[in-house]
Amino acid sequence: MPEDFRVLIVDDDFHVAKLHAAYVDSVAGFLALAPVGTVSLALQSIHSLRPDLVLLDVYLPDASGLDLLQQLDVDTIMLSAASDAASVRTAFRRGALGYLLKPFTSEALSRQLRTYARYRRLLGQPGA
Repeated sequence: MPEDFRVLIVDDDFHVAKLHAAYVDSVAGFLALAPVGTVSLALQSIHSLRPDLVLLDVYLPDASGLDLLQQLDVDTIMLSAASDAASVRTAFRRGALGYLLKPFTSEALSRQLRTYARYRRLLGQPGA
């Protein structure tokens, strides 16, 4: 059986991050790593833990998640209350694989994660 996809949650609201981690852990094949709340901690965690996927908020205390996204070389889905068209467009232009507007249901995140798992399986097939 393949290993679980390891997911780093980056959100400055500890309670929201904990809730999202529970959502991630409820989806078969996914494991939430300890959430972090700043860009600086996110960079440290990404370097040391090497997650498969980052769930990233736009609004962080030390920088914008959109600026962090531009620096990342890891699959990322945005989870944010930033609903303006410019933020959404910027996220996709900078490589986000998805964008969920807060608040969302566990099922909405579960759908995103299952879609991500299919994407990774397809990329892992010979000739892909």
